[in-house]
Amino acid sequence: MNSNLTMKNCRKIGIWMDHSNAFLIEFNHSLNITGTVDWPCEKYVVAAHGENWLLRKEKQQLFYIALVDKIKDYEEVLLLGPYTKAELWKIIIKDERFSDIKFDANRTEKMTENQLHSFVGEYFTRSRFD
Repeated sequence: MNSNLTMKNCRKIGIWMDHSNAFLIEFNHSLNITGTVDWPCEKYVVAAHGENWLLRKEKQQLFYIALVDKIKDYEEVLLLGPYTKAELWKIIIKDERFSDIKFDANRTEKMTENQLHSFVGEYFTRSRFD
């Protein structure tokens, strides 16, 4: 998997995320999973509102900051996944750097790499004609 995003030729990206990681798929003439961002917390940890809870929230913020940094130079972003995209969205709408970026979101369950490629490709191919 190539973790370097090639933004020169590609201005659209799809991101599938859950509470374990995020897969970034650029859309151009050929689709590639271009990178991943790992969730810095234990999967589905339920912590009490104490020190552990604060540490977990801090790690979540680092995850979202890493994602925001990767998508800031794109023109269109498609957010996919069960529900964590809503948490990322809260950060994005407060950041002026994203005011000119077109965002869309779809609730989806876990997908294979091929399903993910297909979904992102079909979405952006259709959106060119809208």
